[in-house]
Amino acid sequence: MLHSGSKKTPLQKQVKALESEKWELALETQIRQTLGGLRYARNAAPLLPASKLEADFLIDGWLVVEVQGGIWKPGGHSTGAGIERDVRKLAMFTAAGFLVLQFEPKWIRSGMAILYIERVIQLWKGRAPIQRR
Repeated sequence: MLHSGSKKTPLQKQVKALESEKWELALETQIRQTLGGLRYARNAAPLLPASKLEADFLIDGWLVVEVQGGIWKPGGHSTGAGIERDVRKLAMFTAAGFLVLQFEPKWIRSGMAILYIERVIQLWKGRAPIQRR
């Protein structure tokens, strides 16, 4: 078991990456099946000039969707540094004019995430917060 401050082994990093990938793939499948013709990018990189920040998903050029996969496990998103990183990322995307939704895996598994994504797109249709080229 990892304790805060301990280094992750390469295997632990690989397992974490695969777990995160599982939820992102599940959401990508839901997006593709439900949103049909809307453009989307997975691991959209980097969205802000002079920044290395990537979005898990960028839908239609203005809606950022983040999957918070590691919130119930020690390390990652649940540490002070992880929470600080996620808050900074949210603030930077929002200040740049993106609308941001964040979901945990339970919401993806239940189908609630895609329902919220659909609703936000319906509410903002034709008046997206920003227009990207």
